[in-house]
Amino acid sequence: MTSAEIKALKAGTVKVSAVSAAEPLLKKEFTITVLENNFDTNLAPFIKSGSWIINDKTLSVSNNASNDYYMTKNKYSGEYTLETNIKYTKGLVNIFFAGKEANPFTGNAYALQFGDSSNIKLFRFAGDDIKTENMGKNINDGNYHNIKITKTTNSVVVYVDGTEYLSHTFDTVEDFYNNAHAGIGLWDGALEVQGFKKAPDEGPSDPANTPGNPTNAPISPVKNSSKKPIKNITVNNTKYKVTSVKNTQTVQVTGIKKNTKNIVIPPAVKIKGKNYKVTSIAKNTFKGNKKLTEITIGKNISSIGKNAFKGCNNLKNIKIKTTKLKLKNVGNNAFKGINSKAKIKAPKSKVKLYKKIVKAKGAGKNVKVSKLK
Repeated sequence: MTSAEIKALKAGTVKVSAVSAAEPLLKKEFTITVLENNFDTNLAPFIKSGSWIINDKTLSVSNNASNDYYMTKNKYSGEYTLETNIKYTKGLVNIFFAGKEANPFTGNAYALQFGDSSNIKLFRFAGDDIKTENMGKNINDGNYHNIKITKTTNSVVVYVDGTEYLSHTFDTVEDFYNNAHAGIGLWDGALEVQGFKKAPDEGPSDPANTPGNPTNAPISPVKNSSKKPIKNITVNNTKYKVTSVKNTQTVQVTGIKKNTKNIVIPPAVKIKGKNYKVTSIAKNTFKGNKKLTEITIGKNISSIGKNAFKGCNNLKNIKIKTTKLKLKNVGNNAFKGINSKAKIKAPKSKVKLYKKIVKAKGAGKNVKVSKLK
């Protein structure tokens, strides 16, 4: 068998003709596409399963009913943060933050999953589910979304587009959890990835090879380059009003889209590449809304305007994550007319105070306030 090696000088397409020296009439023409590897990572080399391709800064894969993965060959120890930007419309995207081997099936790697719903799932790959949180938005929209995963020796915190959506502390972890492989996977769809990096950049605990494209700069989330001032904006199903653009950038919840039943007010929203803390709910925001049945109030809410939930008679479940509410900062009748058997969950340290607040602001005598799990 005869072989030949061709060295490309740059990315592009080239046609190569091969002619038999013994039989000059025997020839074959080949078209070769050359791709350049500028994928931003400090975790190379990788071991892959499936048809992963790097074209300039983008790593991509597509499949049908297959679990493809792209895993680090090396292990990394201790506490670290993984960051990447992902884009997809179909499929289940898995991000492995602690795997026993470079094959995530071995030992059931600790993983996070994004799909075609607004949920983010923490689970053991090909194993048990651990926790699911609702982000209040779908990210399978064909746009890049920034994912950041902070792993400690016994916990994990997940941020999507700069907003924290999932936090979990494990009772116990497997021995490999703190000396593990990391990677990305896809089931039944198409995925594009820009950047996959670890911080701090301390190198692997068991170096297998010299990394290919190490860079120390953090990955930049996809940003909206428009410089037009923002006053009002809708993110997912929730409407916001910008209340401050100075030292701390803040927004206020002012409404929701028609027929929305479940709302998650996040700690912050990303607008034109900048994080705005969600700090308040305007007066009359949900007044008279008969469709709303469930709401989660984010951890940065410090005030709720008068009549905010007045007349929401189908509002049966309220999760309050903030610890910043005070009686004087919740307006009159804010909870008047919510479902008579509504269940309100609050941080353990605030159950007594928040029970006093909601009753003082109009909630019925049968409304229960208990500890948030």
